[in-house]
Amino acid sequence: LYPDDTRIDFFKKDPETAYFQYARHKALRIRDRMEEFLGQTTWSSDPVALARNLKEAAAELEHGVDVITGVVDDSVPFYREKKDVEIRTKSIKDDAREVEGAELLQAGSSAMKGKSKL
Repeated sequence: LYPDDTRIDFFKKDPETAYFQYARHKALRIRDRMEEFLGQTTWSSDPVALARNLKEAAAELEHGVDVITGVVDDSVPFYREKKDVEIRTKSIKDDAREVEGAELLQAGSSAMKGKSKL
């Protein structure tokens, strides 16, 4: 089954039904997983593979319970950025190159002013 990127925050626009909708979403995912398992045309006698399938389904349900009860926070971390924290996207070397380039441009511009008689 594909990974689930759904967060309870997605449903909180309607707080009255958010928990119900999240629980329903989890239940639908598990239902689809079990229907896929029940619909398999190949027989498996591998107890490890069978147990893994059931444990993964149980783990997803358990995670859903933990999110609903507040034991686990599944919100997306970048929504909790701290104020007044500078996030650097460039390295110090990039900054130095920019300063050096600006100084060269300024020096070149000054030199051109001295030679130009307009």
